[in-house]
Amino acid sequence: MSRLHFLALDGLRGVAALAVVVYHRRWLGPDGHAFDHGFLAVSFFFVLSGLVIDHAYRERLQGIMTLGRFILTRVIRLYPLIILGAILGALLQLYLKRTVAGEYLSILGAFPFTALALPAPEGLLAEPFKLNPPTWSLFNELIANLVFATILYRLSSRTLLALAAIASAALVWMAFSVGTINSGYRYGEIANGLIATGAPFMIGMLLNRIKFSPPPFLRIPFWLASVVLLITFAIPTLPMNVEPIYQLILALLIYPALILLVKTSEVTGPWRKVAYVSGYISYPVYALHYPLLSMFDRVMEKVGGSSVAWLAVMTLGSVLIAAVISFLVEEPVRRWLSQISRSGMARTTLSESAAGGHTSQ
Repeated sequence: MSRLHFLALDGLRGVAALAVVVYHRRWLGPDGHAFDHGFLAVSFFFVLSGLVIDHAYRERLQGIMTLGRFILTRVIRLYPLIILGAILGALLQLYLKRTVAGEYLSILGAFPFTALALPAPEGLLAEPFKLNPPTWSLFNELIANLVFATILYRLSSRTLLALAAIASAALVWMAFSVGTINSGYRYGEIANGLIATGAPFMIGMLLNRIKFSPPPFLRIPFWLASVVLLITFAIPTLPMNVEPIYQLILALLIYPALILLVKTSEVTGPWRKVAYVSGYISYPVYALHYPLLSMFDRVMEKVGGSSVAWLAVMTLGSVLIAAVISFLVEEPVRRWLSQISRSGMARTTLSESAAGGHTSQ
């Protein structure tokens, strides 16, 4: 399957990222609510990530790609924005704590951990990823990628299905124990983040390996899938005895089914451009929006005005600023790192050829 077939899924990733932005300022919405279930976008991301990673790297890892090469590729893809998000978050916290000298050392001490997408040691900050909270899911994404490249890609679909079933059972247990699957970003619950990641990620891998291709009448167009996705995020918070069930049904059933039915859909007409732009902004928006929203908070405090209007301004402003930062800073850095990486690999290949060696798998 060509990578181009994933345009609809790329577009949905952007839709989910926008929902996360709104969720993080949901109290500014009408009656204090907006996308109360926007946090479920993270589960959607994990399913999507499992599918895309398995599609892009499984055969390459079974062939000539080494573990080191895989790690380097993922670092180049993910870390420029992770580091930029950490810088923005640290600058904001330094500004907010400018009158508290002792806080400076804690912020500076936590910065290297956030820049590496690692939880800061307990005692430095109130939360392990406080400088840029969305980094908690990127931390789990990186762990999932590493487990994939060392173990999961080698497994048969049957074994993977058994592991996904066990991981799903663990997610069900956590949902009813904690009351939500939105857990893993505070001290004492790092393991919950791994549980929240495992089942969706492996289900995504299985979706890539499924030979079933839905007939045209079952394929969901990009625009309709976007509407469905937004509706799942917009449902208000449910009673405590129902909330875990709703979250589990979406993470383990609805989102995988939606992805399966839309992944082979062709995006045509004006929707093609919408899907492309949405996919382009998805990662920059997710990685950078939280410190940008916090900066908008300071402006709102001084200017005042309608909270709903500010929600729109914050969402649009965060998207535009993140897109500009990605275009002007992140993309050139990634291209530069990729060029260095390719040059190093070419030199290694030439050296091995001259020595009569070969690239190990």
